[in-house]
Amino acid sequence: MVGTYDTNSQIYANIATGKFAFTVSQQPFLQGYLSVAFASMYAITGKKLADSSLESSSGAYLTGPKIISLENLPLDSRQLCETESFPTCRMEDNQSMMQEVSMELSNFTYSKRCDCFDRKSIKLGGVIHALEHVSFWDPLFAAAFQTSEDLGIQLTLDRFSAQESSETLNDKMASKMLNFCSGGVNGLFISIPSENVLDAVKRCKELDVPMLSVNAGADYSQEYGLFYHIAQLEYNAGYAAGQRMAEENISNALCLNHEPFNIVLKERCTGFEQAIIEAGITYLGELDIPEDSKAITFQEIEAKIGTEGDWEGYGVMLLGAHVLPPLLDLKASHPKLTIGTFDVSDDLYKALEDDLVLFGINQEPYLQGIMPVILLTILTQTGQHLINPLNDTAFIETGPAMIESSQSKSQEICEANFYKVCPDEDLYNFHYVTKVRPVALSLACIVFLTSIGLVLWVLKFKHRRVVKVSQPFFLIMVCVGAFTMCTTIIPLSMDDNLVKDEANLNLACRSIPWLFSFGFTISFSALFSKIWRINLILASAAKFRRLKVTPKDVLLPFLVLLFFNVCCLTIWTVVDPMYWQRSSYCGSDNLDTYGMCVRGEGPISLIMLIMICLINAIPVFLANIQAYKARKVSTELNESKNIQLLMAGFVQICVVGIPILGLVYTNPSAYLSLWTLLLFVMSISMLAAIFIPKMIQLRKKSKSKKDNRATVSGLSTPGKYPSANNMSTRDSDQMQFKINDEEHLINIENVSKFVKSLQDEGIETERLLKKAGIDAEKVKLSIESISNSVSDRKSIDSENIYVNKSDVDGNDDLAVGVKFET
Repeated sequence: MVGTYDTNSQIYANIATGKFAFTVSQQPFLQGYLSVAFASMYAITGKKLADSSLESSSGAYLTGPKIISLENLPLDSRQLCETESFPTCRMEDNQSMMQEVSMELSNFTYSKRCDCFDRKSIKLGGVIHALEHVSFWDPLFAAAFQTSEDLGIQLTLDRFSAQESSETLNDKMASKMLNFCSGGVNGLFISIPSENVLDAVKRCKELDVPMLSVNAGADYSQEYGLFYHIAQLEYNAGYAAGQRMAEENISNALCLNHEPFNIVLKERCTGFEQAIIEAGITYLGELDIPEDSKAITFQEIEAKIGTEGDWEGYGVMLLGAHVLPPLLDLKASHPKLTIGTFDVSDDLYKALEDDLVLFGINQEPYLQGIMPVILLTILTQTGQHLINPLNDTAFIETGPAMIESSQSKSQEICEANFYKVCPDEDLYNFHYVTKVRPVALSLACIVFLTSIGLVLWVLKFKHRRVVKVSQPFFLIMVCVGAFTMCTTIIPLSMDDNLVKDEANLNLACRSIPWLFSFGFTISFSALFSKIWRINLILASAAKFRRLKVTPKDVLLPFLVLLFFNVCCLTIWTVVDPMYWQRSSYCGSDNLDTYGMCVRGEGPISLIMLIMICLINAIPVFLANIQAYKARKVSTELNESKNIQLLMAGFVQICVVGIPILGLVYTNPSAYLSLWTLLLFVMSISMLAAIFIPKMIQLRKKSKSKKDNRATVSGLSTPGKYPSANNMSTRDSDQMQFKINDEEHLINIENVSKFVKSLQDEGIETERLLKKAGIDAEKVKLSIESISNSVSDRKSIDSENIYVNKSDVDGNDDLAVGVKFET
């Protein structure tokens, strides 16, 4: 019989043909892979596995010796991949490239024939007795998921909600184990807190599912021949805790167990008891306490020790840091009590800093999350695993580590974030909006500067007739609305590449509907109120009534719309707010992801969104109605025609833009680009339609030599308007009036016809007559006798007549120009 050491293709061939009986492998792949993995883990986290040796009761974890004979000879394909160090696919398109790469090995060159292994096909499951409310498990779960993401494998690992009893929890664990094993997972890691789950463990072994245990169940793991047990050895940890407690010169010691059903905690108390007794200290026993009742905890401990005194010489050992707060409250009443605890938490570090607790024992749950994922992945890909020469199960000890001081600030931050690893940019596509963001913000700045510039223009020319008739207050509102609406681009352009804090991203998402709704409502409420004001004034004049309408009188619609917007937005933000979410594209295995603001998780957000859309449609609808009513008024007074064009354009934008937004929702760059374009076009077109005509009119007015003051123009202009020289000269119907201190004779009948034509158009004439020095009573009597025929009206040429609004209805802030055509 011939045996040898190490492995290669020739040795495997000799074993297959019977020339060699066996070979002893030290699994060099594991030596290289795990060395790099452990070194990286230490460099990132400062954490390392606890010492172990052949002399310990549990044995050591080694890469060899592994005996390979004909019975367990690897298949030819695995032999080839072992020779090529088990190549792993890093990206989907790497496989063909890697097959063409040549390697030089053992002084000769050969072409690769081992296909790279796609780790995305690996499916691992985990069943841990982890309850959602227990923070101890947070590092384990975070580490497991981070490692699965780093390795590119699929992991299913869930926590349990609080259960009615330990039996219920164990039953659910057993059921989940069986589901995993019958569902075809490549590997399973479990905790074994009770013998109630052993039937499920046995069944999974029968199905040849590779298994290892974590945290609890060392003895059961060894009994059933699981590959690994990853934890601290609880008896040894309890013994170390008893030795440390004995150094404080205590005379009595008590072990407090918050999970009496958990065999792990029983082992801790057993080790603690042994060390205490060996030190000659009175052991008061193991005391069961509730996990979440401070009052009962106080009652049980004081019944054991007594209610009086400072408890000097007494020491208690907690089996979990999450039950530490009640003991700290108890220590306030008995300040000499010595406390030690298993596990670590923020409460423990604070208590260590305040010198309230002697020590904590860290079993490194973070390592208990990393190691099972790494070891099962290697086992699935290579068939290799660590060896324990004393038994079938390799015990990988993650603790105990004695903690007697608080962490540094940097370590505290890293622990709180579970040593989150930056993603590999070469492998991941996060679809950031880095390239689109500068363009979007530049367009937003154009709107901002334009709005501010137009506000300054309005303030500068607010006393000029062109601006005054356009109502400066509402022009400024339009600018403010456009400015506010375009600020929506700022939170839309944010992503987790620019803002690292997810809480700030959530705030940015929630600001989007507020900014857009406020801007839209301000803009179109201003347009509606502006035209409504004109219509009210003209309607009053038509009824010969004196009416003063101020901006305050027509702001009511804006305030009502704003109120309903605030109500809906508040409900949305409080009950079902928008939030930031990064999602992966279908089939991308988290390599190709996109981040977006999500509407909300429940139906409230959808209902509020629909309500806000309907509310903001109201000012658009009302603005169109008022624009239609004011369609015959001079464009110098309002922008009804421009507004109608704007509305038509906005309808087209909505009809085309909203469906496209839905189509590009999962493409952040396209989504931001389209939103920016829509907001920019809406804001700039609105400002241009309102202000450009006014600027043109102001320029023309500045060049004109006509006197545009509020007068009855042209009465002294020969040949164009009625005067004493071109009217009938019936003496009985003549009367005198002065223009430019000159006496003029006019025909009362012609004046009456002229005044009647103004009244028919809704213009109040009493003041005009008084200003011209004409007897209003005579004109009134003459009008009563004049026919209202069209021919009579055509005898008066009144092409351009401007009436100052202050002469019409007492409103001094608006000059109304009315044009009649005959």
